[in-house]
Amino acid sequence: MSGSFEFGAGELARFEELDRRFTEEGVRPHARGFRVVQQFCRERNIFFSIPANPLVDELDKIYKTYFSAPKVAGSGFYGGMSFFLDHVYRVEIPMVLGQVSLSLKDLANLTDHQLSRIQRDSSAMEKFSDSAFDAVDIGAAALQFNGFEIAGDREKELLLKAAYQNQATTAILTGAYLSDAIVQTSVVAFELALKSVMVNSGATEQDLRRVNHNLDVGIDFLAERGIGNFETYKELRSAMPAMVKDRYTITERSLSEKIEIARCSQAAVSLAVRHLTGATLRPEYKPH
Repeated sequence: MSGSFEFGAGELARFEELDRRFTEEGVRPHARGFRVVQQFCRERNIFFSIPANPLVDELDKIYKTYFSAPKVAGSGFYGGMSFFLDHVYRVEIPMVLGQVSLSLKDLANLTDHQLSRIQRDSSAMEKFSDSAFDAVDIGAAALQFNGFEIAGDREKELLLKAAYQNQATTAILTGAYLSDAIVQTSVVAFELALKSVMVNSGATEQDLRRVNHNLDVGIDFLAERGIGNFETYKELRSAMPAMVKDRYTITERSLSEKIEIARCSQAAVSLAVRHLTGATLRPEYKPH
């Protein structure tokens, strides 16, 4: 087959089926477009060659337009990330003439089709939205937005370090495909956020040293004092690996498992932000 090709709703639906299939088979995002276009061409007897013939090039552009995570625009301050399947979107806080845009489409720099895909699955949309606004609140605290000021120098120091570790996790996940390092940055972010809340709840430096890198000890400290949200920290902790053990061993994890570690770590940091500032930019949200 050669010449022009009519790409309509049926072809887009097949792209979606193939994209999900290769996602479930573990094909990484940077390689998935090639596999989708290759399979699509095989099914339609389109000659697939490298360098690609013009028709294959056009199909590749269509895939990237609809399905690929967009390039980082760099138009605002980024506080973290959001996720759909195994795509990671860097969440920025766009600043336009002193105003902050809280549109999900703008925050994650999504194409219309990407957003519509997410919206079709209410649980995925809720998780995507939660993660996006976790990132927004972390960014608001790092930028010291009005209402997000952190009282106490030690709490502020620990929480900002947690925010920077979360940014490091984001940079790795959105800019590299060797994502093992995010296990360390995610656990460190969780630990620092937890310790910031501990200090705010009366912990001494000796208490912090007692925790060392054991998140369970820090959560027990909050539980013993009846600090709100310790149950949420405990739930998020269940997804986190043991930092000391993982520092010296290599554990095979899928990209989806690593993303879940990053998601829970970011949620813990945002929980600390809300605890220390009593503020959030998250609007009331109901899934579509």
